[in-house]
Amino acid sequence: MNRPAGRRVAQRPARRGLRIPRPGPDLIIGLVAVLVTGATLATVAEPDQHTPDQARTPGATTLTQAELTCPAGAEITVAQPLESEGAGALTATSGDAEPRAIELTSGTSTVVPAARRDATVLRATGDRAPGLIAATRDRGMLAECVTPGGDWWFAAAGAGGLHVSTLTLTNPDDTPAVADLEIWGADGPVASDAVRGIAVDGGRTTALDLSELVPQRDDAVVHVIVRQGRLGAAMHDETVIQAKDRGSAHPATQAPSTRAVIPGVPGAGARLQLVLGNPGEESARAEIRVSGAASESAPAGLDAIPVPAGEVVSVELDRATRKLLRSGGASLVVEGTAPLVSSVRGTAQGGPITLGAVPEATRRSAVVLPRTAERTLVLMTTAGATPVTVHFEGAEPWKGRLVPQASTVVPVPKGATLAWVEATTPHLGAVRGRTATGPVWLPLRELREDRRVPVVQPDQLRSP
Repeated sequence: MNRPAGRRVAQRPARRGLRIPRPGPDLIIGLVAVLVTGATLATVAEPDQHTPDQARTPGATTLTQAELTCPAGAEITVAQPLESEGAGALTATSGDAEPRAIELTSGTSTVVPAARRDATVLRATGDRAPGLIAATRDRGMLAECVTPGGDWWFAAAGAGGLHVSTLTLTNPDDTPAVADLEIWGADGPVASDAVRGIAVDGGRTTALDLSELVPQRDDAVVHVIVRQGRLGAAMHDETVIQAKDRGSAHPATQAPSTRAVIPGVPGAGARLQLVLGNPGEESARAEIRVSGAASESAPAGLDAIPVPAGEVVSVELDRATRKLLRSGGASLVVEGTAPLVSSVRGTAQGGPITLGAVPEATRRSAVVLPRTAERTLVLMTTAGATPVTVHFEGAEPWKGRLVPQASTVVPVPKGATLAWVEATTPHLGAVRGRTATGPVWLPLRELREDRRVPVVQPDQLRSP
């Protein structure tokens, strides 16, 4: 793959001197009057430096344009949970094909064909943009569509042996995008020129096999840093189970944090390991807790896990931890003495599975539900107790209450295809299901309803 060579930024030519006419007496008198008046007004209008300036808070305006990048697959479920009566448009574009118009009524979902060999970019404008959400289905697998951005984290990635991960980068724009990868393994940071300056042309998708980029047998943490443009990042795993290659989606995980929650961890019969990455320069220790139906508790006899600076540690979940997780409706909580990246991977219900730490949603969140009778939706609040309403497309809503440090299992009605959550405090969650090909897991993501617009104050425009 060709990478763009560095380019020098041309310097601006020096300005030539301007000949300014000598001002006359009338002009001088006028300028003095203007300066005196301006100084007086500035003194009157100067805000109190000791009073919080509420106008500096970024404002919010309704989102009128949204994009999602979807992994290759058989079909895409597209939804807009939020009700809207305004006009808007929604299109799907795959590779060099012309954009396809999608008919979508607000408050509902629809299914459209995906591209088998290429990612699909969804574009919404007007009143179709707020709250847009989607997921790709393919042979029982379910992978979320993501909003293009500039920073992505993946833990528990494989780069050889029986577990290989492929990172897919999709550029939704017309101009090129450039990204670097930071990769850590059990022996520390991985140095390779192959992970620097990865160029993705406009409207294109690049697939990166980690076993070719940075071959190793240990679990890895991957950080995608977009240096130019925007990219949607997705990861797919191939895992050998009983001499057969099994594919599965590999969701992104929360950025480094001193507290991470992985909701909806499989219970009885699962063989799982926790993968912890420490991208910082200080060694850390991680304490593991399990959030059950009533509270959080520490597994008996489990000591804090040391995670050296710049390294990745994989720990198999022991019997005491598995016992606390056996219900299938619990969550794993990781608390570190320094910011850590965490994911869980392994086998459950006959197939491979990877779960990521889920960041909190401050308002409303949603998730596309797997098409299977066996589905578990798990919710947690990250603040105080709060009433919660879970809406389902095609079924009656569920109303209940979330309690701090407890995981709440919400029954998913038969036939429901979409769930969206409304709570008065920050919350997080995930849905887990079992299909004919194995388990699926998808996190709740906050619905993007508006965009933040910074408010510029007059004093910010003054020259220093």
